[in-house]
Amino acid sequence: MRCAHLLHRWSAQGETVDRTGRGRFVEVYPAAALVRWGLSASGYKGGDGVTALATLSAQVIDGVDGLVLSRKDRELCGTVDDALDSLLAALVGRAATLGLTDGPPPAAAERARTEGWIHLPVRGSLRFLARPKAALAARPAAALAARLRASGVTVDDAGYTPTFDDALLPGFSQAVKDAIRDGLQGKGGSELVATASHPPKFHAAHSSAGLAANAFGPFLTAGERVPFDGRDFSGDVHLEVKCPTGLPGTPPTLDVLVDGPHVLAIESKCTEPFATHEASFSPAYEALLEPAHRSWREEFQRLVQDPRRYRYLDAAQLIKHYLGLRARPGHEPVTLAYIYWSPTDADDIAACAIHAAEVAEFSSLARDPAIRFVAMAYDRLWDEWSAPHNPQWLIAHAAALRDRYAVPAG
Repeated sequence: MRCAHLLHRWSAQGETVDRTGRGRFVEVYPAAALVRWGLSASGYKGGDGVTALATLSAQVIDGVDGLVLSRKDRELCGTVDDALDSLLAALVGRAATLGLTDGPPPAAAERARTEGWIHLPVRGSLRFLARPKAALAARPAAALAARLRASGVTVDDAGYTPTFDDALLPGFSQAVKDAIRDGLQGKGGSELVATASHPPKFHAAHSSAGLAANAFGPFLTAGERVPFDGRDFSGDVHLEVKCPTGLPGTPPTLDVLVDGPHVLAIESKCTEPFATHEASFSPAYEALLEPAHRSWREEFQRLVQDPRRYRYLDAAQLIKHYLGLRARPGHEPVTLAYIYWSPTDADDIAACAIHAAEVAEFSSLARDPAIRFVAMAYDRLWDEWSAPHNPQWLIAHAAALRDRYAVPAG
């Protein structure tokens, strides 16, 4: 009631009151904010929660890089739950100022203008709240272009190389280069087609298809099993494979498919997780999800209700891949892999931390035993390939991939 009185008083004085939280006022919910930040929201209230309160307060305060509190204020937050709630409210307000909270989705915007909207911080954002907004920016495409340029390859100001071969790792044989070109020719996203303003998308230093081809290209000709997440996948290896869901229109395209007794289907990401995404589905997907595994169906429903549920993870694309894999003939077990590039300074980049937290959330929810979902950063895959029990060519290949892609982006 006090909040309603204050808002009314501000409005009476001519101040604009935006109840959606995009103005001077933000509605917050400390307990829900704690959950979003991966902290416990229970047990710290009242006389029985003294120990839990002290622990939680330290986790919050120490979790924000650069947050400075006086000794008195720190002790107050660790002994008085209302004081900690006040700090949490201030931190959520700061998150809203930085654009790191979830506002109302389009379907709820009109109602939120009159009824209000509780802003929840995005997952993984806590440590960045004391930083200036400008410090949250990253330049991943420029960083990858600079690394390629430093190796002696000509790269234009937009990050594109002049030739197909320039976009590939320098140690590839002609057979591997030809296999990659054949695997991409006329496929899915038309990676080899130039436009009026740019060379082919594959020529970009930041191309996700290029990253996938550079990583998995040698397997096109090697006849070797593909090690991934502790398993070896055998079978024919293909690039840019359409994955029809059964619905009309352009089907989703997988970056890599290992088609064998246990199918490995790979969605590769390079700099895409540094841009925001909003889920979008045609109404026809509702019926297509009906017989799907409950965990994926429920996640689809959550995305329909809140298309901005994930900021940097393109969850809608993963659901479409899942449906395409369900529609495949045969009954082989399937692993749907989401592999993403991570710069060497990922821990210091807000987009990377938020994306990693969103990946962890999605992975915990997508639980169909027939189509196993696995997400990992490319550097973790290269660690796996660098293990001493692997063939020498694969260890050397992992090292070449690090030389090309292990760069800071901040």
